[in-house]
Amino acid sequence: MLAITGGSGQLGRAVASELLTRATPNSVRFGTRSPDTLAAFRSAGAQVSLADFDDPGSLRSLFEGCDVALIISGDAPNDKRIAQHAAAFQSAKSVGVRRIVYTSFANPVADSRFLVAPSHLESERMLHNLGLAFTILRNNCYAENIMIEAARATGELVQPGSTGRVAYVSRADVARAAVAAMTGSGHENKTYEITGPEALDHFEIADRLSRVWRRPILVRNISTEAYAGMLRGRGAPPFIVHLLVSLHDAIASGEYAKVSSDAKDIIGGPIESASDFLARS
Repeated sequence: MLAITGGSGQLGRAVASELLTRATPNSVRFGTRSPDTLAAFRSAGAQVSLADFDDPGSLRSLFEGCDVALIISGDAPNDKRIAQHAAAFQSAKSVGVRRIVYTSFANPVADSRFLVAPSHLESERMLHNLGLAFTILRNNCYAENIMIEAARATGELVQPGSTGRVAYVSRADVARAAVAAMTGSGHENKTYEITGPEALDHFEIADRLSRVWRRPILVRNISTEAYAGMLRGRGAPPFIVHLLVSLHDAIASGEYAKVSSDAKDIIGGPIESASDFLARS
């Protein structure tokens, strides 16, 4: 039996769809705070369970009888996120889960400029000390988070850190890697860097979009202060503003430029490049 937390999130749904092509539906259990949103997966024969990181009892119910659990990282501030992950890890251990697959993030180091990095660093440390087999997937930035629609509407890519390269990976390929890690063999106590096969900066992205759309797309590299003001003007709460500003600081410093073949090796097939992703935008 396989279990997944965060089944109604964007990655969770992508994993669910991929997993149902690789495993019999009645061997899969999807956990979510909103079970009604996964009615289609229940109709396909999968189990759907109420699961909330803040409710250890619901986590134990989700993981009961499961051999492998995919724990998709939460989105709370660091202290709460670490506590939630600890509860999920301990709940899985308490009911006999044999291996945890955890979605971490690229470059989870103490001196990262990205504010979320400490929560992944601590969560990885907890897994190493938990006493269960684990597989850690350090996912790079999603290609879907490139500001394609804004560029289409305005003719500009407007963000800070425009010269920083990122080894973007599509959410679909992240899901494929997660399912391969859950269902394949030889992944015990391994840490994988999940990236696309190339790293691009904003100028290279703009060049590719210009060619695809046959019109110029410009890059406006703004300061982090201007970016923060733009986010606040859109109504973003302070936590999100600080988080996104720190992410672009990390991008500018080259934290996410490293390309790895891990995803290709796990999946056993090609990974979509950012250039190809942009070409079908």
